[in-house]
Amino acid sequence: MPTEIDISSMSPARFRSVLSADQLDEFERGIAEAQELLRGRVVWNVNSTARGGGVVELLGPLVAYARGAGVDARWIVIDGTPEFFTVTKRIHNRLHGVEGDALPLDAAARRTYEEVLAGNRAAIAARVQPGDVVILHDPQTAGMLDALKAEGATVLWR
Repeated sequence: MPTEIDISSMSPARFRSVLSADQLDEFERGIAEAQELLRGRVVWNVNSTARGGGVVELLGPLVAYARGAGVDARWIVIDGTPEFFTVTKRIHNRLHGVEGDALPLDAAARRTYEEVLAGNRAAIAARVQPGDVVILHDPQTAGMLDALKAEGATVLWR
C-alpha cells in the first residue's frame, strides 16, 4: 500500500531577505496565482522512496514550501517488491542510454511492473479527486498515468 509522507509546512516568507523588491513582488504574485489556480485541489507528488536520491531531496522542501504558501500539496510513496525495483532500475538506465544489468525488458518484466502498480494505482486513485494535480516522479510511477487521468486529475510525469 502506498504511504503518505507527513510534511510540515515551511513559510516562503523566509526568502524575503534574499530577494530584491522586484523579485519579491514577482514571487508573491506567483504565490497568489498558484493559490487561486489550485484552490480546492490537491497537488499529489508520487514517487517510490522516502529516503535517498534526487527526487526525495526535491520533494521535501517543495512540498513544505507549497504547503506554507497555502497550496494543499502532498507526497505519496508507492510500495514495491525487490523484483519491481530491479525492473524499474532497468527502465531508468535504458532511458538514460545505459545498458545496466543488460537483462531484457520482456513480457515477464512487464508483468512484474504492472502487477505491483495495480495495487498502488487503485489505492492512489481512491484518494485523487477530479481536478487534482498528480505529479508522477521517475519510471516507477509512470504506469499509473492513464488510470489517474481517468479519475479526472491533471497528470504529469517527470
